[in-house]
Amino acid sequence: MRATNSTTTTTTAFCMNKIKRTLLLAAALPAIMPAPARAATPLADLVGEDAPLVVLVDNVPRLLRHWEGCPAARMLDDPEITGFFNPGHTPPVLPALDGLLRQDFGHGAKELLAFAQGGALFAIPNVEGLAQGRPPVLLIVELGGNAAKLEALLDSKAFREKTRLLRETTSHAGATLHYDRYGGDSGFVMAWSINEGTLYCSPARDLVSGALDRVVAAIAAARAGGAPDAFGKSARHLRMKERAGGMPHALLAVDFREIVPLLDLMLKMQAAGAPGPAAAMLDLAHLTSHLGLDAARDFYVSARLAEEYAEITSGLTCTEERGLLKLMTAVQEGPFAQPPFLAADSLGFATARLSLPVFYDVLEEMLKGASPMMHAMFEHRIAAFNRQNGIDVKRDLLGSLGGDVFMVRRRPPAGDAPPAAPDIAFVLPLKDERLFASTLNTLKKAAGLEDTGRLSARDHLGATIYTLEHGVNPGDRMFHAVVNGHFIIGISSTASAVESVIQGMTGKTASVWGRPEIIESLADVPGDAFAYRYEDTASIMDDFFDAFERLAKRATAAAPPDSPHAKRTLGPKPGAATLEKYWGAMSGFNQRDARGIYIKSRIYYKKTPPPS
Repeated sequence: MRATNSTTTTTTAFCMNKIKRTLLLAAALPAIMPAPARAATPLADLVGEDAPLVVLVDNVPRLLRHWEGCPAARMLDDPEITGFFNPGHTPPVLPALDGLLRQDFGHGAKELLAFAQGGALFAIPNVEGLAQGRPPVLLIVELGGNAAKLEALLDSKAFREKTRLLRETTSHAGATLHYDRYGGDSGFVMAWSINEGTLYCSPARDLVSGALDRVVAAIAAARAGGAPDAFGKSARHLRMKERAGGMPHALLAVDFREIVPLLDLMLKMQAAGAPGPAAAMLDLAHLTSHLGLDAARDFYVSARLAEEYAEITSGLTCTEERGLLKLMTAVQEGPFAQPPFLAADSLGFATARLSLPVFYDVLEEMLKGASPMMHAMFEHRIAAFNRQNGIDVKRDLLGSLGGDVFMVRRRPPAGDAPPAAPDIAFVLPLKDERLFASTLNTLKKAAGLEDTGRLSARDHLGATIYTLEHGVNPGDRMFHAVVNGHFIIGISSTASAVESVIQGMTGKTASVWGRPEIIESLADVPGDAFAYRYEDTASIMDDFFDAFERLAKRATAAAPPDSPHAKRTLGPKPGAATLEKYWGAMSGFNQRDARGIYIKSRIYYKKTPPPS
């Protein structure tokens, strides 16, 4: 063993205990011995199937090239965007991070990422230390021909001095292992090795976290052709690939089986120390069971990247539909409905086979298990309200709803003030329009809305639209109407979305289903899909900048006068034409099977033509 130190003398006992453990581990892993040339082991095979978290990128250079051409990256380079976030300042936000990286590494983020020549894996391989907030982390990056360059950078005098680096180095069976402590004796630790063109590293807060063991085990797995019960060869990973339509270019996978037991243990410990009233209010000791979290299996998001779009697939699987997971039973069998009253000029819309009465029943059942006391109080108050008003809210209101939900999103009429929220309307088919309308009127009278002057009514094409001024801010409104066997509720400062639905019901507008791009999108939707959505992504980004501007103004107004936040300002909000240069449409559909529920979406790009 050799010890090196760029700024001070390191004691030879710096990590002697860890090296002893590593020697024992290496002796038990003959696979770590140098082997003849062979095909590289897939990164997905270097961690076990039971890893709580796995993030995979199959080709980092390709991902970076795609990022440079995607709408978000090109938009962030637009002067209107940088001027919004940094008025009067030349450097935008992201280069500030580059400055910090250059200070320590002599390279910016893009240059450091360029060291990667293949795939990358980020994983939490096991739950050891997770409950204490010290998750074991493993990062593996295929460097290829850049391995020597990165090793030279990490070994350079300038890097050692800037980071106040203390390093211990040892060699086991042909693998050189490093233990670095950054910032002197009180800094954090990084165990790492560059072996056969691949970087293996594991950060840690202290020497007993097993960081070096994780690096050794990963190298051993690579030389052995994969870890025992490898994630990449597991049935769950194969199902994720199948849903994505092939090997995804990027994947994030969470295994709840490893995480939920820790959460359950923490809740049981909290329940044991909780006072009587708190323990009676919420059954913490069995909360994960009541919520069904112990039946959750996988949550994952994967991406496949094309020249003109990104395709995102996500899924939530379970072993049993219980608690929150039982909400899946509210999903009705496809195909989804295509109501003709969704207007063709809508910015976005969605349709789903979803039973809200079933949704309510599941929530009620979950509340009864998790908190019998709160459920009893709720039931008592509902029963008293029903007796007082001569109705049954659950039977007459929820029981009158059908098995579909529709949504439409509209741009407010020209000339109106910017809305406090996107102009959205939800449409719910009714099984009994008369009973639903009567019950709704009873609820409004019981709430005294007609006496407060906050509720008004007006006619639109023979239908009555009610407007409720519900917020403390001017313009916070809700709209609703019961018409043609449907309940329409709008959330915005204008009623344009509600009006567009009524106009569609009377044949005054063309239907969204006749738009050529919608027809083309529907051709790729399977027949068993229970939901479909289509959005103008540029308008969503416009809503984002509106919301960001409102929040920033509120934060500035609430900040103390001498605070830096009180002086922070934003530039002019980027116009819709600027956003439309980059963002196209987004479409997607939902499916479910016996294992879970799945979403697939495509985000289409717009290519800005080169300047003439």
